Amino acid sequence: MKIKKLVMIPGPTPVVRSIQDQMGRDTVAFGDPNFVSDFKGLLEDLKKLWKTEGEVFVVAGTGTMAMEMGISNTLKAGDNLLIVSHGYFGDRFIDLAERKGINVDVLSSPWGQIVPLEEIEAKLKEKTYQAMTV
Repeated sequence: MKIKKLVMIPGPTPVVRSIQDQMGRDTVAFGDPNFVSDFKGLLEDLKKLWKTEGEVFVVAGTGTMAMEMGISNTLKAGDNLLIVSHGYFGDRFIDLAERKGINVDVLSSPWGQIVPLEEIEAKLKEKTYQAMTV
């Protein structure tokens, strides 16, 4: 009997059979009327999910790309960013932000540990931050 493991990391992660079956379907051209209709429906569903009337975007890429998009589209050089880092991905946020000239403050913890909420609350009172990553 094959044992299915629960892998709780950014990826790769287990995929349920129903999704695997869908991934095995024939590829549809992006101009196909059925695809266009489905994609428009997806965008409308995302607007409802995020409770926005603004534009939503579906972008295929890595987690790093999503992190950089988040930094690039919400902050500018000179802004203050608090990064709560628990390791590799928190450190990646530091690198991305510093390369864009963003003022970075970091609260970190050893692998498997947490940054206590009280430390985060205290840091947030020290100055105005335009954003925080966790």
